[in-house]
Amino acid sequence: MRMYKLSIYFIISSIIHLQCNDGEKKKEESVQLQFKSNLLPQLGATSDTVYILYYNTPGDHRYYKELTTSKKILQSLIRDINGTINSGKSQCITEGKIHFYGRGEEVYTIYFNKQDSCRNLSFMVGAEKYFTGMGDKTKYILDSLAKSL
Repeated sequence: MRMYKLSIYFIISSIIHLQCNDGEKKKEESVQLQFKSNLLPQLGATSDTVYILYYNTPGDHRYYKELTTSKKILQSLIRDINGTINSGKSQCITEGKIHFYGRGEEVYTIYFNKQDSCRNLSFMVGAEKYFTGMGDKTKYILDSLAKSL
């Protein structure tokens, strides 16, 4: 009986300890994210052509309208993408994506959501997904380009 009580005590204390450590890790990640920025500085330098895909149905990348433009028109987006990383909202559905190409090869893919409650840009660096905010100017440009389709 004594061994049974010790086992239960050990299990409960282990669970409490793990939960406390998990909370500390999340706080550390949050603090680290506040200071990360400029993860794609080469985006503006190495790309020359931009393809924007607007999904017909948010989240469904099979059907879309496509637009080609120069990167000059998207300087505010390049600034936003290199802004401070935030925790993002992974539950928000992607409305489209932007492919930056340079010298005939794909350079980077940026995903976007323009809805006020989910307005963000996201991208991958290595195996990590990052989110940044989308400024009003970038939203306006993406909306204007979508109307031209």
